[in-house]
Amino acid sequence: MSERNLRPGLGRKKGLVRNRKINSCKRCYASKRKCDKQKPTCSRCKSLTVDCEYFPENDKTLNPSLHFEKHEGSKNVQSFSSTSVKPSLKNLLNTEINPQPSKQENQNFTLIISSTGEYSKFFPTCTFPFHDHQANLSMVLNFNDAEHRKSAVFDFSMLAPSIRSMNAIKLKIPSKHICDYLVEHFEKFVFPFVPIVDFSEFNYEYKEYWKNPTKYDNNNFLILLFALLFCSCTSIHFINELIRLGLYKGTIPEVIQKIDLINLRRQCFFCIENIKNKLNSDSTPSVSLIVCLSLIYYVGSSNGLTATLPISNLVKYSQIFGLHRRIVNTEELATRDIIYSIVWFLDSLSAYYSGFPPNMYGEIFHSDFSNLFLSNDPNILFLSARVENSKIWNRILYAFNKIKKSDFEEFQNVENSYLDSIVLVNSINYKILANPKFSEDYKKWLVTETRLGLRKSALMLSALRCSLDYRDKNNFNGNITTDLVLHAMLLINESIYKVKLGLEVMAESIWYYRFAIPFQAMYIVLSHVKKYPKIQLNFSMIDDELEYTSVDKFVTFSYNEGDIRMRLVEEAIGTLSFLTHFWHASHVDRFESIIKFRDYIMETVNGEDSMQNHMASTINSEQDTKGKDTPQNPTMVNIRELQEYLEDAYAFLDESSQFWYGDLRSE
Repeated sequence: MSERNLRPGLGRKKGLVRNRKINSCKRCYASKRKCDKQKPTCSRCKSLTVDCEYFPENDKTLNPSLHFEKHEGSKNVQSFSSTSVKPSLKNLLNTEINPQPSKQENQNFTLIISSTGEYSKFFPTCTFPFHDHQANLSMVLNFNDAEHRKSAVFDFSMLAPSIRSMNAIKLKIPSKHICDYLVEHFEKFVFPFVPIVDFSEFNYEYKEYWKNPTKYDNNNFLILLFALLFCSCTSIHFINELIRLGLYKGTIPEVIQKIDLINLRRQCFFCIENIKNKLNSDSTPSVSLIVCLSLIYYVGSSNGLTATLPISNLVKYSQIFGLHRRIVNTEELATRDIIYSIVWFLDSLSAYYSGFPPNMYGEIFHSDFSNLFLSNDPNILFLSARVENSKIWNRILYAFNKIKKSDFEEFQNVENSYLDSIVLVNSINYKILANPKFSEDYKKWLVTETRLGLRKSALMLSALRCSLDYRDKNNFNGNITTDLVLHAMLLINESIYKVKLGLEVMAESIWYYRFAIPFQAMYIVLSHVKKYPKIQLNFSMIDDELEYTSVDKFVTFSYNEGDIRMRLVEEAIGTLSFLTHFWHASHVDRFESIIKFRDYIMETVNGEDSMQNHMASTINSEQDTKGKDTPQNPTMVNIRELQEYLEDAYAFLDESSQFWYGDLRSE
């Protein structure tokens, strides 16, 4: 499949763009008041005894692209951005950026509205803070476009038609033969990543149901059964796509292939919504309902991003039921702890990708899941490590979403929590890797996700550190830019192995590993290569506690020799390309823009053949040192060269970094 044509045939919506001049002063325009346009001070500002300021002559239009150019940085980046981002806001949503009401709010949020005023949203600047602004908005807003890739993520906002009776609902359940297969598929390929179903109890009720379906009246079991069917339909639908691509050698029974899985999934959702209403769940939610919703939101959404409001309601159900309070002090692992952990993780995952603060926070919920660490089940340990990572996301997201910037002491508290989490997650990883129950590759596959969580925290922490203007503080001995790029490279590496090992050890769980999308990290690395093509960065420069995954049969180059920045990006593009068949259109657009950015760097920044020669010399040096296990330390020449080039924090990013964090030099 060609990298340049990943999503052919998808059309674009056209929108009308207002393009009239703004003659009012800024204060009258922002407050939507009539201005008499008198200069130097209009009568309204004069009566209020405030400064009156008019828009400059070259900024008197409401063209969204002009507002973006104001913040996008250098001319080179502007010209590239106009061609690399497919769904430009001019054609996508007819969107403009309002003048920010205050400097503090501009540090953390951007207000976007449609030209008609019917759509308005605060866009948190911590969402992909290192990527260009226009691409951020395009990706987030494009999730509202349901015309393409309907099967990639489920639309939980659709209205469910009313089903009058429980007997009518039970008629939607497939035959026992089909249900047996779907339940078994769930247990093998979904449950390990969402281990919140008590199968001993479920199997008992399952047998009872099939004894006499018409008289069975346990609605809590039925809602859970529909959730399992929903998840299996999603998973098998993606497996069929893998088969079509020639990436899966297994088979699906013919009776299952004849089922319209997308329609069955939709019917399951309708039945879940009807049973939820019949159970009066808004006031008296049950454990079965919480488990059901956790399952479908995790499996059916895009990392929680497309189910933000439903997940918020799920958190409320957990509060009403009392999952956030520990009733009995015991070290025994309880099912309610596992369920609560999944809800916590799902809420944090949704917050991480939306940029808004999570609903669950340690100060108002019991967040000590230490008893999960006592389990010998790798899947429970895997869950505990993910929850531990999510705690750090939550703290950083709260810091980002405050109107007032965090002070240095607050940042130190967050940073210390992050450093503690590295030790804790690594200890959990050791326990997973030492378990003899599963194959080595499967255990390494689980560990890639927990290490990904650490790298995500590291990138967000770097952004928070920059917002505090670390250049003027003497208590940070490292180089912010170098640390950021190395963490981005580590994240890319874990994403590559998450996909490669997934295909190797459990291809059927494509629903889970299809969202390895390190776009943020790839953009950071490419931006660094663009700015400093001759600097060499590799994993010999990282601290010992920053562990990373490596599998001999997949390694094509040395991690510790030469410059591996571009090699990692190339490897990621090659590994992730087939996943475009499983992504929402907005993810595909973002991936295409990354590829075009890569091409732009290869063709223009480094001259005609310099990058190719640079990569060739790197490959030659790797071949000369192949087989050496001892990593080499970076030479003093490299360190001095880095310090000379990287005088300012985030200097390799364009001037748009001032838009995200404010102009550091002016503070």
